[in-house]
Order: sequence, then C-alpha cells, then structure tokens
Amino acid sequence: MKLAILLLAAAIATPLLALGADQPPVKHRRDIDPDDGPTRGVAFSPDGRAVACCGDRFVQIFDMKTGERLRRIEGHTGAVNSVAFSPDGKTLASAGQDQTIRLWDVETGKARGVLKKTIQDDRLPSTSLAFSPDGKTLASCSQAGDFVWLWGVESGQWEYVVPMGHPGCTHLAFSHNGKYCAVAGTRAAQVSLHEPKWGFGLKPLSRGEHDVGSDATCVTFSPDGKTLLSAGSDNTVRLWDVKTGRERLKLTGPKDAKGIRAAAYLPGGQRVVSVTFEETIQVWDAAKGELLASAAGTDKGVRSLALSADGKTAATCGAEKVIKLWDLRP
Repeated sequence: MKLAILLLAAAIATPLLALGADQPPVKHRRDIDPDDGPTRGVAFSPDGRAVACCGDRFVQIFDMKTGERLRRIEGHTGAVNSVAFSPDGKTLASAGQDQTIRLWDVETGKARGVLKKTIQDDRLPSTSLAFSPDGKTLASCSQAGDFVWLWGVESGQWEYVVPMGHPGCTHLAFSHNGKYCAVAGTRAAQVSLHEPKWGFGLKPLSRGEHDVGSDATCVTFSPDGKTLLSAGSDNTVRLWDVKTGRERLKLTGPKDAKGIRAAAYLPGGQRVVSVTFEETIQVWDAAKGELLASAAGTDKGVRSLALSADGKTAATCGAEKVIKLWDLRP
C-alpha cells in the first residue's frame, strides 16, 4: 500500500511531457524576450543560428543559442504581421499594417527594398509571407483580401496577382519543388492550391475544408510534396492528398482547446508538430495519427509557430510577449 502511494505521488510530481518512455518528449528550453510588446510572427534562419520575430512596429533578430539580440530593424510605420527568411538566409522579408512588404539585409539590418501594392482593389496589409524554394519569388496574402501576390525579389515588383477562389488568407506556403503554393483561407475555412509559375489558381482541394464557421490557420507541405497539411480553428490538423485533394487523416487537438494555431512536418515527414492557441504543443505520427508527445505552455494567444531546419527546435510566440523555444527530441 505504501509503495502504491509513493508511486502515485511521484507520478503527480512529474510533468507528463511525453506519453511513454520511448516516445519523443517536448521540453520548454528557454524564452527570448524582445521587450517590445506582443509578438505576431516568428521565423528561423535556414542555418538555425538565428530567430526573427515581429510585432508592434518592430522586427528583431536574435541568436538562437544565446538569446542575444543581433539586430533591431526599424522602418515600418505600423504593426508588423509576418517575417520570413530567404532560402539563402541573406534576406529577411517583413509585412506590415502600413501596406508595405520590406526586404532587409540580415547581416547589416539595412533596407534592401520596399514592395508596395498598386492595384486599388487590394489595398490591404499582408498577413503572411513565403519565399519560393529558389528565393526568386516572394508570395504574400491578406487576411481580408482575395488575391495571392507574387513578387520578383530582385526586381521588387509584383509579377502575378492570383485570385484565391475563397475569401481571405491567414497563411501560405510553397511546396519544396516550388510547383505549388497552398493557401489557408479565412471565414470559408477552405484550403486551396495554386501554380505560381503560371500565375493562376487551381480549384480548391476536394473537400478541402475545415468545419463550417472556422478558419484554416496554417498550411505546409510534406517533404515529398505528396501531402498538404492544414490546421484550423476547428481544433483539427488535416492531411490532404495533393494529387486527389482527398483527406488522408484528421488529427484532433486537446479537448476544450480553441483551435490549432499552426502545424508543421518534422524532417523525414514521419511526424507532425502542432500548437494550439493556448500553447499546447503536440507531436503526432503522420501515418497512424497517434499522439506521441504533448507539453503545455502558458501563452493564451499564440500567433505563430516556426520549426528549425533540423527539426530539433520549435519556436512559438504570441500574447505573452516572448519567443519560447521548445526541444523536440528526434
């Protein structure tokens, strides 16, 4: 009886970061404090050495290991919604409420260019950015807009404006071969595919929707490009067959969560990591849909999730005003 009580006490005192001894745990490593208010977006540099964040009129770059601030970038005249590193890590793009997208030299922090929309039908600030794999194209979209904008990075001019086919965009991503650009839609909760090379949109995925009344909050492709992942405020992560548009798998977040804010494939494509709006991070088996590990943070307003290229570190940010780094053991 005494032994049973001792075992029960030990179990209560130990945080349940993993569901089993041989399963990959999720562990909070450290916080990086921009000291500038709530953060809206976070991104890792391709080499994993730096992490960038944005928020109310600020863009900052930190050393990922030490937490030291490397650059404080100024230029936007309003809140900054999104940041993205170019594939070579030399350029950082940021999108702001001032209706501009700005390109920065990562090494010096100096401006490289300002991209401005010139079509009167879409004068909305961009809410998401994504570089093409070759770094020549930058895609942007607006949460209340109807188009995906495709910009020439070198020219600084827009090359195509692609109708999304559904209202609003919360997030977009390129496939690893650059053939497709996927868009997560607002309000209609649709997920759609587009061919940026030709500047036109494909039909929305067959049954490519989250529950009615919810938003699709995030999209990303599997490493082999055959599966598209989408997250939603309906508290699900869904895996879609890119070729057929059919749903392959549905993962459901923790009970009473307000929804999944973002999700991503880990290297190899065998596992998926997701985060809820309340900062519960979960790791899933991408083939079986089994929950492998889970850890809960304290942020009640997560805005963004970023994953390092090696898949060992995840970063989250939001209302709690800090960047949180999480260890994801392979």
